[in-house]
Amino acid sequence: MSTLPLTIAGRSPFDPIRFRWGGAGSVALGVAVMFTGAGAGIVFGILLVLLGIATWFFTKFGVTSWYDMSAAGKVIAGTGSVIGCAFLYIFLLTFFAVLKLFEFFTK
Repeated sequence: MSTLPLTIAGRSPFDPIRFRWGGAGSVALGVAVMFTGAGAGIVFGILLVLLGIATWFFTKFGVTSWYDMSAAGKVIAGTGSVIGCAFLYIFLLTFFAVLKLFEFFTK
């Protein structure tokens, strides 16, 4: 079996764990965008929530392998995983950087 696409240091956004977390990240991003209150934010928020749910659906919550999915399933699950993982990585890096800044300025 060959390696998954976009594999860096043995990790890929298309492995089972990142499918799960990517779906959660897409749902979290969708909810955050919905709370902007703007019309476009609500529409894109709903689409992102649906993308996260579709990621979980097509991968059966990370049980289905990348190689066992149909082409359409790969597109939807891959997009949801990449968007969700990128959001979670950026959010967590920013969160911990802000915590470190608070710690630095309070000392």
